[in-house]
Amino acid sequence: MLSAGSGANPVMPPKLGSSLALVTQLGLTLALSIVFGLVLGLWIDGHFGTKPWAAVVFSLLGISAGIYGVIRLVSASIDQATDTSGRTAASPVEDEDPDRKP
Repeated sequence: MLSAGSGANPVMPPKLGSSLALVTQLGLTLALSIVFGLVLGLWIDGHFGTKPWAAVVFSLLGISAGIYGVIRLVSASIDQATDTSGRTAASPVEDEDPDRKP
């Protein structure tokens, strides 16, 4: 069982929480896009009598939208992890002016 800890030894590594959040967000984005497209397609099929074409088309649109959303999330995560100077987000920023006093 996980406990809060004393602060000296964190229960989870700092990057683990953000990694788990990203993986969860990726999975939910893809799954909910597909389910939304399928439900919308089934509703249109039932309402207009176009069975099964609307369900197929909207399911494919949901898959496409889910993949597009996953690609956007991954690219945003990569951009956030590495800034334009090539440093990783985890690396400390060093003071560029050694003569500057705190």
